[in-house]
Amino acid sequence: TILLAGSSGSDVALGRYLPNGALDPSFDGDGTFTFDIREDQLLGLDLQTDGKIITVGAVWENNRSYFLVMRL
Repeated sequence: TILLAGSSGSDVALGRYLPNGALDPSFDGDGTFTFDIREDQLLGLDLQTDGKIITVGAVWENNRSYFLVMRL
C-alpha cells in the first residue's frame, strides 16, 4: 500500500494506491479522500499497526496558522 498526503485546492487530500500503482477503490470508494477545513495542508502521515492513518499539517485562518492532526 502506498499513501500520499497533501492538498487539493484548499482541501486536505489523501490517496491510497495498490502495489501495482492503481488507486485503491476500498479507500473511500475511489482511492482518494478530501476534507475541507479552511485553508489547510497535510504535511506528513503515518500508518498505524491497526490500519488507521495519522496525518499532521496546518490550517490557516485570519493570517494565523494552527497545527492539524487527524486520525482516519
